Amino acid sequence: MMSVTSKRIRLSLATALLAAVLPTCLAAQDAPADLPRAVSLLGASEPGEIRLRLTAEQLESVGIPEIAYTAADREVADLADIGLRTLRFGSRIEGTFRSALGSLTFRSTVRPDGRILVENVLPNRRGTLSLLISLETRTAEPGYPAGVRITPADRFLFRALAVALTREVGDKTAETDLLLRAAQLWGDHPLQEVGLRRIAAKIDKSWTNLCGRSSAALAHDATDHGLITETLAVGPNSANCRSRCGAGCGALIGTSAWTVDCGEHDRCEQHHSCCVSCQDEFNSASDDYLFASNCRLSGW
Repeated sequence: MMSVTSKRIRLSLATALLAAVLPTCLAAQDAPADLPRAVSLLGASEPGEIRLRLTAEQLESVGIPEIAYTAADREVADLADIGLRTLRFGSRIEGTFRSALGSLTFRSTVRPDGRILVENVLPNRRGTLSLLISLETRTAEPGYPAGVRITPADRFLFRALAVALTREVGDKTAETDLLLRAAQLWGDHPLQEVGLRRIAAKIDKSWTNLCGRSSAALAHDATDHGLITETLAVGPNSANCRSRCGAGCGALIGTSAWTVDCGEHDRCEQHHSCCVSCQDEFNSASDDYLFASNCRLSGW
């Protein structure tokens, strides 16, 4: 009989690295009930699925959610192992993304009226997050079930999906570009009940682009203090790549917008972690995620 040890797939990253990158925003004893106590294996490949591995740098940028791991959990849970399956039908792309923390299904479709509908079905059939986006008017209508929450596992899945889409799909068409941007947007939503409002970017001026900049004045407020404005480092060389609209430091690959509003949301989360709402900063930055120009196309 095959031993238990032989059935386990060990983490490629050392336990020390895992411990070093665990966020502190959610204490293990406060882990929500919908996070598994023991993380399941990704399992066998599905037909048409591409299996990828996140690098140590990508895994750190995505952020491993704080879960009440045991030593045995860490031996069988390989969060660097992900799977992506995509299908193209004309101006529609759809597919499935899988991780040890669950799976997301997605679809991005150019409708006859020119608007793009991006849909993501949350794990365990908890509902669909949608964005009906008009590039012409620079508006987006969000849709989601009442009371649905973004969990640490959801954040991990959306951020890892963005990495996979960047590597395997790209952003050459409207439907693929907005699919990637939507993953970055939902991956940065505060860890709480979804509260995204209608997104509208003013045609004349809506964001302050930070392509090529190394510092900027960033402001945020919170429940325990008023407005604070700081001049801080921004861009790929700043702490946690502050000001990128999305996780990580992918300045030169994929859809890569860097703006003041995204910097202010980043600073709010850096200062307050996930335990104080940064929903207003996130809402202010939401149009930047979807519509701000791509710094990669301007040489960073």
